[in-house]
Amino acid sequence: MPYLDRSDEGRALNIFFSYASEDEKIADALARRFRVAFVEGIQITMMSEFPNGLNWRHLIEEHVAQTDILIALATGRLKPSHSFTGFEIGSFSFSLRAAPYMKRFPSQLRRMIPFAVLARVPDTTNEFEGIDIDPESFRDVRFDPTTLADNLSNLYGEGGSRSPDEMIYKLFCDIEDIIASVRGSTQQIEQRAQILRGHARALCRELFENMLNREKSVSLPTSNKLVIRVDPRSDVDGKYDLIEQATLRLEGPCYDAFGLSDVHQPLTWAEFTRNVEEDIAFAWRGALGSLISAAPRANFIDNNFILSFDRTKIFRIFTARIAVYYNNAAEFEVYAIEILHNRDYGDPTTTCLLKAMQVSLGYRFMFLEETSEFSPTIVKATNLKDLKGRVLDLLNGLNLLLQTADEYRLNEPKTILDILGVQASSTLDDSYKTWEREKNALYSGAKVVLRLKDITTTDKDAFVNTLKSFCENTVDMNRNYTAAVLNLLQRRIGDRAQLDKFVPVTSREQRRERGRPTRVA
Repeated sequence: MPYLDRSDEGRALNIFFSYASEDEKIADALARRFRVAFVEGIQITMMSEFPNGLNWRHLIEEHVAQTDILIALATGRLKPSHSFTGFEIGSFSFSLRAAPYMKRFPSQLRRMIPFAVLARVPDTTNEFEGIDIDPESFRDVRFDPTTLADNLSNLYGEGGSRSPDEMIYKLFCDIEDIIASVRGSTQQIEQRAQILRGHARALCRELFENMLNREKSVSLPTSNKLVIRVDPRSDVDGKYDLIEQATLRLEGPCYDAFGLSDVHQPLTWAEFTRNVEEDIAFAWRGALGSLISAAPRANFIDNNFILSFDRTKIFRIFTARIAVYYNNAAEFEVYAIEILHNRDYGDPTTTCLLKAMQVSLGYRFMFLEETSEFSPTIVKATNLKDLKGRVLDLLNGLNLLLQTADEYRLNEPKTILDILGVQASSTLDDSYKTWEREKNALYSGAKVVLRLKDITTTDKDAFVNTLKSFCENTVDMNRNYTAAVLNLLQRRIGDRAQLDKFVPVTSREQRRERGRPTRVA
């Protein structure tokens, strides 16, 4: 049935269904059941049946003015849509003041019946805020959201006056009484009551099926979200100035990544990085600056990993949303997601050796080969304008490598002696001192370059000399460590190969269960 048909309005009770678009399926189920239950006794108006292209606000006012009963549907859920529900209810309430009685049935008061379909019992008037509603006028369906079968079986039990089907039955009786009072009834009362009870139970089934297939709750994974606002400025030069002149706002649990919590106001770059060491701040500046400078052009970037403020975790950063304003300001929604490591398989000892080899060779590939990306030879050949970016990448790469070593406890004394041998303990103190001296000098030299506004050839030569000293004084440590790890792996693989020779194929499962090799007699 489309919108109001004037030809039948003389004897039909006009009912208007008011609902939000999120509840359209429930409204449709109600309308279908009402039409089956009362046939020609009622005429239903609902927005989903209005023709397209009309002035909906004017159409609603016209139909509400002629409405005898307005049934306002509520489901106790958040309504993100801009629904006409509030407008319809307000229009009907205003109309009641001027015309409290039904036009076609002057002896009957017009009325609004709130119909609540709820999985729990909240304050049902929340969706009718600001409207004076008699609690006795409520009709609702409340049920335990466990299984559909349980709810349906309860329909035929002794549910009492508050059972779901009983409340719908009362609603049907309200409509039936009004129709009977103005038109008379040709059906026996008991027979009609049984018909209405059947319709009430059928409608309950539909409502249960709809509600039980809705989302009960929605939760989003916790994530570290930054909203970076870049205002239009003429003095911004390059991606580093871009991020340093921006304001940053934290949303969500951001402590793990950035060491900040319970901060609601926008922060300057200095405030945002106040809890981290300078090299971490430089890394964040480079990664976030690259991200927001590349985002408008949809470029892919390599520098999209950062270390947490305390160097214990690695996060991947990406831009999820960009908003550009008419004043040319832009906001970037940036998420930082912790990188979760793959599960380690096999023997803990070989796993430790694998990680040791990863760190050792990673260090060699970064610094100690002639074609390494951060070897003195390559850095010496780097253009001055590209030097700052290369130095920043160097710090990021080394930080990530050292974080891996810390994560797998490769720096613990027992692990070091297990790899290098007990005899190495006599020289470890000297190695520690050399490593700390050269590493600190490298970090200090890198920070000097990153602080400079304009880099000269002299600045580059000074850093190259520092890098050369770092490589020359750590190459033997790396060579000895790598050789020790390879030797242990070779011995362990060789020992296992020898053991396998003594184990028949059919007894491998037995050996695994016993935890020791089984020799062939």
